[in-house]
Amino acid sequence: MTQKILQYDHCFACGSTNKKGLKLKFFQENDQAVAEFDCPSDYEGYSGLIHGGIIALLMDEAMAHAIINQGVIAVTAQMHTHYRNPMKTGCKVKVSAWIKVAKTRTIQTAAHIEDADGTIIASGEAIYIVVEKVPQAE
Repeated sequence: MTQKILQYDHCFACGSTNKKGLKLKFFQENDQAVAEFDCPSDYEGYSGLIHGGIIALLMDEAMAHAIINQGVIAVTAQMHTHYRNPMKTGCKVKVSAWIKVAKTRTIQTAAHIEDADGTIIASGEAIYIVVEKVPQAE
């Protein structure tokens, strides 16, 4: 089952009204937050390669959305990123994230980015600190 996940309109990563943002659209697929990203040259680090900070941002945002999907707002406490293969400009990738362990004050998550061929570009883990619970829509 696929379901759209709540988003903050001015967020740099997912906001629809942020003129300089990535405008990612996250969906829930089973227990994961998922989005696709076209890799424009605007986000290059080296010629033809997407900047590593953008790669980390994609996973951080996906992991946050996996948490938001559970009705919780949380902020990143720490994040580890494993860069496995270059992300080339002009390609389309899929970022997926899920919750590993949820406690009262902290949530452990994981994510990965894969290209159209299924090659893993990067993977990561993070710990988030719970800020608040979000009222669920009826």
